Amino acid sequence: MTQRLKRFLELFPREHVHVELYDDVLGGPEAVVRRVYEFLGVRGDFVPGSLRKKIHSRPQTRLSWLRRLVNRTLTLLQKSGLKKIASRLTSSRALYRLYCQVNLSHTAAPPMKAETRQQLKEFYRSDILELQRLIGRDLSAWL
Repeated sequence: MTQRLKRFLELFPREHVHVELYDDVLGGPEAVVRRVYEFLGVRGDFVPGSLRKKIHSRPQTRLSWLRRLVNRTLTLLQKSGLKKIASRLTSSRALYRLYCQVNLSHTAAPPMKAETRQQLKEFYRSDILELQRLIGRDLSAWL
């Protein structure tokens, strides 16, 4: 990460490079958008309607065998000339809700183990310190 930013700063004047951190987006996406607009020199009062919408939120499959069974059954029905039945099954809201309740979970990933977190902090320590220096921001919370 730091090497890529260094390369950009070698190729472009510092005033032509704007860096935002994901932490900033989580903390206040509106402020990040305003800073980017200001950097670009465009009107700053526009706020996208999708600013707080999760775009790539995806449920986790609990039972992968059930997902495969459903997909294979639908494929088999279609190949057997029973496309209408397959279509009715896939368009049934009740069946879809049942499948979601049984097989999809919107839970977050399990928390990281403390020892893993410490190993990652140690591994990336020099990179984080270099990034801190390059962007002129305190990243001690990452350490």
